[in-house]
Amino acid sequence: MDLGHAHIPDQDLILHLDSELPVWRSFTVRRHLSHCRLCRTRQAHLREVMSGLSAAILVEGHIPGGTEAEAKLRLRMHEPPKHSIGQLHLARLTAAVAIGLALIGATLALRTRNADRSALSMPNRILTPGSVVPVSREMVCAATEVDEAAEVSTALAITVFNHYGIRNPQSRAYEVDYLITPALGGAKDVRNLWPQPYSTGVWNSRIKDALEDRLRAMVCAGEMDIQQAQQELAHDWIASYKRLFRTEQPLPEHRAFIKDPAWE
Repeated sequence: MDLGHAHIPDQDLILHLDSELPVWRSFTVRRHLSHCRLCRTRQAHLREVMSGLSAAILVEGHIPGGTEAEAKLRLRMHEPPKHSIGQLHLARLTAAVAIGLALIGATLALRTRNADRSALSMPNRILTPGSVVPVSREMVCAATEVDEAAEVSTALAITVFNHYGIRNPQSRAYEVDYLITPALGGAKDVRNLWPQPYSTGVWNSRIKDALEDRLRAMVCAGEMDIQQAQQELAHDWIASYKRLFRTEQPLPEHRAFIKDPAWE
C-alpha cells in the first residue's frame, strides 16, 4: 500500500504518535499527513484518546470501567476493523482498544517499578516519547550555560512523578531527567521528562549525563547531526552509550559523573 495516496490506517497513526514506526514508514506517514487534512484530523482525535486514557489509567490504576471494561476491550481487540474513513467515533474506539491494552501492561509494570528504581533507567515510551524545539548546530554549540535552561520546576517535577505513579519520591533518589537533553534541543515538556534513578542501579542519570556530553561534542565536531543525536537519546540511550563508548557496562569514571542535580 502506498501511504502517499491511500489514507493511513488507525494502527499506523497510533504507532506514529508513539514513535514506533520504522524510519521509512514514519517518513511516508509524515509526508502524507503534510497534505491530507482528513488524516491529520483523525490523528488529532487519536492523540486525545491516547492522552485521556493514559491519564485515567495512571490515576485510577486500571482501565475506567473495571474488569468488565477490560474484558470488552480485549474482546474488541480481536475483531476485524469495521469503520470507514471519516467515522471518527469508531477511530477513537480503535485507538482506545489498542492503547488501553498496552497501558494495562504499563500500569502493572509501573507498580513493580515503584519498588525498584533501577527499572526506570528507561522511560515509559507512552508517557515519555520525547519532544524537541527547533534548534541549529550553531545554537547548540554556542551555548555555554546549557544546564540553567534545563532546570525543572517543582510543579512540573511533581506532575512527572504523578504520571509515573510515584506519590512520595525519596529525596535525592531521582533526577527528573530530560529524555532529549535541552543541550541538544530537548523541550521543557512533560512528554520529554521522566523520573530516572540518580545514582542507584547500573544505568542511572549520571551515566546518561556522560552520554549527553559525548553526543553534544560529536555534534559540535561535525561528527553527527542534531537530529541523529536526538534520536540516539529518544530511541534507546543505553544502546547508544554502549555503542559510542564501546562497552557493555558503564565506564568507572562515569559512575561518579555529576552534572545535573538530584530531586530534593
